[in-house]
Amino acid sequence: AYRDGQAIERDSRTVLERLRSAMDFQLDQLDGREGLMVIPDGASNGTYNGFPTDYWDNFPFGYKSAYANIYFYASLGAMAEVEDAMGNAGRAAELRAFRALVKRRFNEEFWDDAKGRYVGCIDVCGEVHDYGFTYVNTEAIAYGLADEEKAHRIFSWLDGSREIPGDYSRGKDIYRY
Repeated sequence: AYRDGQAIERDSRTVLERLRSAMDFQLDQLDGREGLMVIPDGASNGTYNGFPTDYWDNFPFGYKSAYANIYFYASLGAMAEVEDAMGNAGRAAELRAFRALVKRRFNEEFWDDAKGRYVGCIDVCGEVHDYGFTYVNTEAIAYGLADEEKAHRIFSWLDGSREIPGDYSRGKDIYRY
């Protein structure tokens, strides 16, 4: 392969080696072993002036991102399945143990009990950013991070039967746009 007329070196690692490298990066470089993946890049700090770190680039996401941590949780489960398939039951068990820790920490950090939903991110200054992120909440449910009570509270907010004081869009208006 070439870029700008120059030959570029190919990565000779196997797909399995690359997957393991990506998992180790999340665990070691992004603090995943502590139970939450944290974006350490000073520019992606979750503030209004910071660079966003995920798909939703028009909202302040970064530092402690609920959205990124949902997919971190999912990747732990997927990688545990890969390790099981490769006969590495010990590594699979280790990843599942981290997954349990991530679930606990995710709910401690991102669940807002007063509003009955998950917030989007907590920036480097500790400020919580919550705009009623329907996609964060439904993804958290879909990936198994919310228990039945949390899921019920989220859905009662989403279907408009439960309004959250202070929200701009409430009830049936939540789907206005």
